[in-house]
Amino acid sequence: ICFGQTASLFSCGVSYSWSTGAISAFVNSFPSTTTKYSVTVTDANGFKASTDVTITVNPLPVPTMGGNNIICIGGNTTLTAGVRGVSYQWSGEEVNQQK
Repeated sequence: ICFGQTASLFSCGVSYSWSTGAISAFVNSFPSTTTKYSVTVTDANGFKASTDVTITVNPLPVPTMGGNNIICIGGNTTLTAGVRGVSYQWSGEEVNQQK
């Protein structure tokens, strides 16, 4: 998951004991770092089994751009995002700074 997202964990059985202290089949967790979760499940016959899962938390991308670009009216410049992202959404507004 990405930092800030929810990890939803689910297991089947009659009773549950999660490493988080939860005792339900369904658990939502909000890890801020990579975390290992364990659950022990008891079935209707009283048999127990345990398993674990590791949720990897990926950091959010940190976009960077160069400094201010000064161009003449009608001119153009190239903006480059310094992150290896999958997709980009650009926005901008005209800033008029006269000296």
